[in-house]
Amino acid sequence: MWFLIVFLLSVLELWIAVPLGFIFKLEPWIIFVVSSLGGLLGVYLSTFLGKKVTMLLNNFLGQNYFTQENRLVVKIWRHGGLLIFGLLAPLMAGPLIGGIYCIILSGGQSLKSVLWVAAGTVLTCAAMTLLIALGIWVFTS
Repeated sequence: MWFLIVFLLSVLELWIAVPLGFIFKLEPWIIFVVSSLGGLLGVYLSTFLGKKVTMLLNNFLGQNYFTQENRLVVKIWRHGGLLIFGLLAPLMAGPLIGGIYCIILSGGQSLKSVLWVAAGTVLTCAAMTLLIALGIWVFTS
């Protein structure tokens, strides 16, 4: 039952879902698998939402909304490109919103965006689960 809550939360935000799994006393491997699958669902949903949000923003705000020099997202995109932004997107905004950002900035290259954000989601889940499990182990022993 508790793993379902972790799964649903990880669609939107990994920073809440992984620690909540430990609060619910789930095993670390279950937390990793469930939060990774939930995060991947968020990335999958972002492919559908990303193109629609891109069209909406281009129509409403203008074609050059994401090209302003002072935006942090644009600076990361300019220096690292799709690879770095895709891997960092789950950390910055969660899998769903990060995937939408990635699709918007890549100009609609949804397959490449999804692959890199999915890889970033799995790496983020693995790192968070490992670090929290090690922290609990160190402080309880």
